[in-house]
Amino acid sequence: MKNEIMKQQEIIKQQEILKQQEIKKQQEMINQEIMKQQEIMKQQEIMKQQEIMKQQEIMKQHILMMRNLEIMRQQEIMKQQEIMKQQEIMKQQEMMKQQEIRRQQEEFNRIQEIKRQEELKKLKEIKSLEEIKKEEEIKKQEEIKKEEEIKKQEEIKKQEEIKKQKEIQKEEEIKKEEDKPNKNKKNKNKIFYECYRDGKTFETEKGYIKHFNKFHPDDYPFYCYECEKGFYTSKDIENHYYNKNHK
Repeated sequence: MKNEIMKQQEIIKQQEILKQQEIKKQQEMINQEIMKQQEIMKQQEIMKQQEIMKQQEIMKQHILMMRNLEIMRQQEIMKQQEIMKQQEIMKQQEMMKQQEIRRQQEEFNRIQEIKRQEELKKLKEIKSLEEIKKEEEIKKQEEIKKEEEIKKQEEIKKQEEIKKQKEIQKEEEIKKEEDKPNKNKKNKNKIFYECYRDGKTFETEKGYIKHFNKFHPDDYPFYCYECEKGFYTSKDIENHYYNKNHK
């Protein structure tokens, strides 16, 4: 009986121990759950803090962006103001330029008017001198006519002298042609060169050419009577006759 009681007590004790262990285990589970909940709450708090920081960053960026936009707007306003200022300056410069052009035009017109008045005055003076100038012009025309008449007479005389020289040269050429068969015979008669401009005679061609160059430098001492071409020496005209086959 005593053993039975002790056994019962032992069982009760074991059950008590088991019960205590079960309670302890449950307590631990409760503690774990509490810790888990605390961890979850901590994570939520962290996430909440992160969200708050993110919102703050967004707000900060938004504020910065707005500030930049405001700065850009201010810069654009300043730029527009500068453009308007430049346009105003250009407008003022254009107005000044137009005023200067107008002033120059007025000055030009004034000068032109002065010149016109002077020209009118000059024309009046010219009109008063027209009769004198007209008389002088008539006199000048008469003198020109006289000079032309003199020149015409000199030209006629020159043509006659050229014609005479051509005839003389033709006669000399005929004589040379006739004397060709007797080329080896000595010619006792001297050849004289006569100036067809003033009638002077010379024993040598050199003297004749020297006289012609001195007193008649605007003409030739020898002429071809067929083609009316002038030459400076008798040799030149002989070569011309030979090359052109003149008779």
